[in-house]
Amino acid sequence: MRPVIIDALLANLEKRKHWEPTATRDNRKHCAGIYTEAIASIASRCPRFKFWEHPSPGKNYRKASKKEEPIMAKNVCIATQKGGTGKTSTAHILALGLAHKGAHVLLVDLDPQTNLTLAAGADENEPTLYEVLTGDAKIQEAIVKGELVDIVPGSEDLAGADLEFNKTGREYLLQEALDPVKKAYDFIIMDCPAALGLLTVNALTASDRVIIPCGADLFNIQGFSQLYATIKDVQKYSNKKLKIAGLLVTRIRSGVKLSREFSEELDRITKKEKIRLFKTQIREAVAIPRYQAEGTDPFITEKRAAVMADYNDFINEFMEG
Repeated sequence: MRPVIIDALLANLEKRKHWEPTATRDNRKHCAGIYTEAIASIASRCPRFKFWEHPSPGKNYRKASKKEEPIMAKNVCIATQKGGTGKTSTAHILALGLAHKGAHVLLVDLDPQTNLTLAAGADENEPTLYEVLTGDAKIQEAIVKGELVDIVPGSEDLAGADLEFNKTGREYLLQEALDPVKKAYDFIIMDCPAALGLLTVNALTASDRVIIPCGADLFNIQGFSQLYATIKDVQKYSNKKLKIAGLLVTRIRSGVKLSREFSEELDRITKKEKIRLFKTQIREAVAIPRYQAEGTDPFITEKRAAVMADYNDFINEFMEG
């Protein structure tokens, strides 16, 4: 954006040469008009550039409108209390899909299994998220830049987080660590471990939204109550702005209908707790482990796979709010 801004301002430089701090009222009016023209020029050439309009020249132009708040990242965590739900795949593909739509995305791997780190092609070299949380490194030092998305790698050392991080306020460690980079990204996507310990609580505390993937079987949905109780506690004590973006049914087998018991329990929970159920359901497919093993972009190498159509529909649904 910077070269465009410079060009737009230089284009108006000649008009501004005559203006001085001691300018008359008429000249000040003229200068205000030139400034507005320059900003409008920038905005027309940079669709993502936002600004607050100044009052019209000569009409209290010194009392500019309230400054716009800096655009902050939307923090989203993918959380579940059970493994095998496509949690990590959902986090990675969501980030890639948002990036393909023009968003600047940061991934954060909180899972000690570090599957997201491997899928993103990042090495588990120091510093990782573990060093960030212990205070041995700044988050800027841990970010690994990628072609489409950036990532803060996970570490096996995070497995002992519940015992190691025992100071007061420990649920805010991740939130405080992310603060310095929130203005640099449109989305920060966090992959939680499949457990309801400190790392998941940290992710929920640092998030605006939580997406809950749920495998298409009765055992997965029956365990939802534990996660929901944790979310309610976080909303009450450490993050009042946290909202559930929705529950996403994953790993649907082609040609196999959902069991009646699963469908009834899913319907009961979403209606009782007033939780959004994403219309899109994610099919199980060999394309997912294949792209992860090859380290490719599934939106390119697996674009004909039905599961990628599912994920594309889900991402569109998620962005609609």
